[in-house]
Amino acid sequence: MLRLKLFGEFNLTDEDCAVIAMTSRKDAALLSYLVLQDRPVNRSVLTHLLWPDRAEEQARKSLRQSLVALRQLLNRDSELLPADGAERISLNHERIGVDVHDFEALATKGCAAAATELYAGPLLERFPSPTAPYGIWLGVERARLAELASGVFADLSEDHLESSDWEQAVLIARRLVETDPLREVGHRLLMRGLDGAGRRNQALQQFHHLRDMLRKDLDVTPDAETSALYRSIRQPSAAVATAASTAVESARSGAFLPLAGKPSIAVLSFENMSGAPEHQYFSDGISEEIITALSHFHQFFVIARNSSFTYNSRAVDVKQVSRELGVQYIIKGSVRRAGNRVRVAAQLIDATSDHQVWAERYDRQIDNIFDIQDEISQRICGVLEGALSLAEQRRARQRPRESPDAWSAYHLGLHCTSEARNVTVSTDAIKAYAEARSYFERAHELDPNFARPLSAYALVLRFEIVQGIRSGVGATEAIEQGIDLCDRGIAIDPLDGVHRVVRGTLVGMRGDWNSALQDIESGIELNPNSAFAYHQRGVVNAYGEWPENAIYDLEMAARLSPFDPLLSSRHAIGSWAQFRLGQYEGAASWAERGIVEMPSLFWPAIDAAAAYISLNQIERAREHAREAMRRRPDLSTSFLRDRMEYLADAKSKELFLGCLTKAGLPV
Repeated sequence: MLRLKLFGEFNLTDEDCAVIAMTSRKDAALLSYLVLQDRPVNRSVLTHLLWPDRAEEQARKSLRQSLVALRQLLNRDSELLPADGAERISLNHERIGVDVHDFEALATKGCAAAATELYAGPLLERFPSPTAPYGIWLGVERARLAELASGVFADLSEDHLESSDWEQAVLIARRLVETDPLREVGHRLLMRGLDGAGRRNQALQQFHHLRDMLRKDLDVTPDAETSALYRSIRQPSAAVATAASTAVESARSGAFLPLAGKPSIAVLSFENMSGAPEHQYFSDGISEEIITALSHFHQFFVIARNSSFTYNSRAVDVKQVSRELGVQYIIKGSVRRAGNRVRVAAQLIDATSDHQVWAERYDRQIDNIFDIQDEISQRICGVLEGALSLAEQRRARQRPRESPDAWSAYHLGLHCTSEARNVTVSTDAIKAYAEARSYFERAHELDPNFARPLSAYALVLRFEIVQGIRSGVGATEAIEQGIDLCDRGIAIDPLDGVHRVVRGTLVGMRGDWNSALQDIESGIELNPNSAFAYHQRGVVNAYGEWPENAIYDLEMAARLSPFDPLLSSRHAIGSWAQFRLGQYEGAASWAERGIVEMPSLFWPAIDAAAAYISLNQIERAREHAREAMRRRPDLSTSFLRDRMEYLADAKSKELFLGCLTKAGLPV
């Protein structure tokens, strides 16, 4: 079996450990890319990745030449890279061992020590990227694996600390700090290890180094937990329960923390209402699951459990907690168990105003406690995504619009986007979308490291195409511009899945539905609680080649975030998926709900008209056609044909338009 080493330096060896020299950098890049893919890759993806500056035919010829060179080089094993003319290329992963795959498997199994041995440095650390697109992909993969390595290092260092193996704890913590210098947990582990080893001065110096670096790079100060640890090391005789509680006590004495520059959240331990102390673990477990899940949302600043749980078993003044922890939002709740049933109540509070943003209650059977924790925490996190977005939009509208900060400008743009999707006059939509794009531009100008406005701008371009504001060449250019914006967002913040999700919806409009789905699924992997991601996967499934999968995704999105205005189109999309499947009663039902929830948009009404024609309910279909024309006076089948050009199923499109003609829609 061949062995490929990708951590640190590129190194390919045969069965006898003899180095196999690569003939060119692009051949090495191609092999590295293919070996890290878990599914076959379209040739078009590979040509864009490695020969983006060449015409299509020339790029495909270069790819063929590179594949021939690889096959000749790897002829020791003819099954590794089969010589066929397939459009999709893949390696036989059973014929080549890769350090990255071994590392991921060990890290997933919790074998931290063995995984640490394999991580010899960043992915292809000294490998010059041959093209810009390849560099973007490499940066994303490098960041993903570094994130995984950071978790492994943190776990292993913590294990050494618990066993008082101070020097090993220091050694591993230093690797964590080198891998992610701005991650404070690494510095805390290093400080604890140095202090345990009797090197107190070095532990204090490490804090000063971190403080200076954070001030220089991020213009922030170390968080409460790190500062409290520093004080406990500096004054070891101080009686403190934990570093986190020290931070809170310090805050209570008057040293209140400033609010973060983005929505900051503290999840308090849920109150155990059962009266039985042995049930407290379940209440704490719900809170911990929510904290973990919220941490996947990069737009939130989430307080660690060690700080927020210091408020256990006491009456809480949310404004006081807000000042002490430096947060805007508090999540609190209660858990009551009775027999084999459990009731969980949760609420989201804007602590700066003591205003309740959202509240919900959940009643469940206790069949599997861990499943219940997962379900409720996922539900709460999905709802929070939409509820917090709306709250931040309201907050942004209350601030002066003449000079908003980056975060406010971003949320003003989101507000304008929602407004554009709910107006009846097309000129109003054009104006609102233009205003949204200007806010997103302003947000990114104010903070070039703030990536969210880039994908938000790209999403506006998609909406403008769908609503007919951009068409023809203008639509094609907008798709490419949007994809470029998403690529820039990925390069800035590769761990925020929203950029990949929006990119997928735009790639789908190019007709590459497989790649679109891959983009969106990679976004879901980064944030499995994102209602927006599930919604967009439903869009791609409905408009692309898998309408049978669309309904699950759309219902999942609605369950996770019923308040999100950007998800309001789900009924029209679900109706189209049902229509394609020949399930006309379902199509009519989805459309009818959309007519009520989207009173200004014409799509649900025409969906209903087509469904009722298919059900032979002619008069009802004509009523809905008239309602659609009331909402959009210039509506016609030719108008719709242009807007449906990018949809995959030509047969269903023609059937749909024929139904609308029968319903009385002008040609």
